[in-house]
Amino acid sequence: MSIDIILQGLSGLFWIITYILIIKKSVKDKTYGMPFLAMCLNLSWEFVFAFIYKSDIFHQIVCFIWFILDLIIACTFFKYGYKDFKKKYSLSKISFFVLIVFTLISSFVFMILAPLDFSILFDGDILQAAGFIAYFQNLLMSILFVLMFLERRNLKGQSIFIAIFKWLGTLSVSIMSLSGMVSSNPTELFVIFLIQFFDILYIYLLLKFCRHK
Repeated sequence: MSIDIILQGLSGLFWIITYILIIKKSVKDKTYGMPFLAMCLNLSWEFVFAFIYKSDIFHQIVCFIWFILDLIIACTFFKYGYKDFKKKYSLSKISFFVLIVFTLISSFVFMILAPLDFSILFDGDILQAAGFIAYFQNLLMSILFVLMFLERRNLKGQSIFIAIFKWLGTLSVSIMSLSGMVSSNPTELFVIFLIQFFDILYIYLLLKFCRHK
């Protein structure tokens, strides 16, 4: 078995563990454990690359598993998110659901259109463009997790293990780009560096909070 297959398999496994941990912590703490925009982008990316822009059966299965788990995460957001959004933004319940539906639809449209445009950078390879988009998505997610902790200043919906497995999930495939196993452009490598920075920062902030708790 080649090293790239092992790294891709580890990435899939680590993200599955991350999603399961987020679900368990969300239910336990009665709050959502994934930032709203990250959840919408995740759902749309996984659906699009599981059912629309298909690759090999391995990636389809992994994307499908991620999609199912993210649906469960979305359910926890629907169940617990309104309380926080009402407190922070004074939204009515109707406004809350309109915001969710609009953001989800926009995310799906973006994920359908973007690979066609970004594939120009990769000689028309839509699936390689999918990885490029996923890195930008991961960077946004990493920043949003840091902001979520700084805003909450507690471990509700969050844990050290979520932070670690989330970091490992992206690091596994990032090694392929950083080592030259797959071709990457300078922008992609810079985004990967930023993801590592914010993921390690997130782990550091949670560890520091736990030590002083």
